[in-house]
Amino acid sequence: MEQLTEFLNKLNDLGSIKFTYEMESDDKLLFLDVLIIRKDNGEVKLHMYRKPTHSDQYLNFSSQLTPPH
Repeated sequence: MEQLTEFLNKLNDLGSIKFTYEMESDDKLLFLDVLIIRKDNGEVKLHMYRKPTHSDQYLNFSSQLTPPH
């Protein structure tokens, strides 16, 4: 764990991008909107993960949404 923290600190000292990491908890890990579940037999299951506040509302590709001036 100490080596991971040292590596992360070195990465974060390189520039303006700040890196973080997640640790596995209860054989589960969230990564890029995917919930990765490690089973006892070594099998890995993947599920799409959405935050509880996700509304399933998207802009239509052909809409012309412009930012406020």
